[in-house]
Amino acid sequence: MRYFASLLVRYENAVASHSLEFAAQNAMRYRLSATLDPTIWQPGFDLPRQQWSLLNHFRTEQGHCGVCIRKWQLTDTDLCPCGETQTMSHIVEFCHLTKLNGGLSRLHSADEDAVTWLTSYGSRNAYEKKNSVVSVAASCLVRFR
Repeated sequence: MRYFASLLVRYENAVASHSLEFAAQNAMRYRLSATLDPTIWQPGFDLPRQQWSLLNHFRTEQGHCGVCIRKWQLTDTDLCPCGETQTMSHIVEFCHLTKLNGGLSRLHSADEDAVTWLTSYGSRNAYEKKNSVVSVAASCLVRFR
């Protein structure tokens, strides 16, 4: 029993050190300092919930983009309206339809222009999601009649 407990402790330590290492590498990737102290508020922490949530979707690269929606099996394609594969970083850095000047680094800083971009992207994205839900519901009604 003691052997299994020591294995579990080693495994938990390995996972924890890997997570911290991954966070530090991700932070370095976007030229941010790795924050290991959870009491330090990140830029944008005082934003309204919808904007803060969307900002964190971009920070973690997990949100309503083509790649994630396809991974969740909610669509058959992962293409952006511009024709490229749509990832969260593509939306901010490369897409000529939605690009933010300064890219992810600027978005992470949550300055005034980045918050304005977040607000406009969030409202545009909400409109598109609402229309897709309405069209799916309408097609379901047509099928079952």
